[in-house]
Amino acid sequence: MTQEQIAERIMQCDTEFFSVAFIKRGNGELRHMNCRRGVSKYTTGAGEKYDPTEKHLIRVWDRNVSDPNKAYRSINIDGLVEARIGKNQYVVKR
Repeated sequence: MTQEQIAERIMQCDTEFFSVAFIKRGNGELRHMNCRRGVSKYTTGAGEKYDPTEKHLIRVWDRNVSDPNKAYRSINIDGLVEARIGKNQYVVKR
């Protein structure tokens, strides 16, 4: 699958947890996350200061962060390596 196809699958799962591996933009590290989309409990209601889709990012809530108020993260679509959604594993073909 391509990175865009995996990103589309991630965008379709609003309430279920999934795992993802991607290369971070800032330092090139491989990052693994167990996360989900559609969480709004810990937001202020002010909204984003930028449009994540314009920067090729997907906003998620990372369940492994100890402070849930600081658990919002962004997935770099251009750096996607793999994702596991439900029982399906998707790997980027290079």
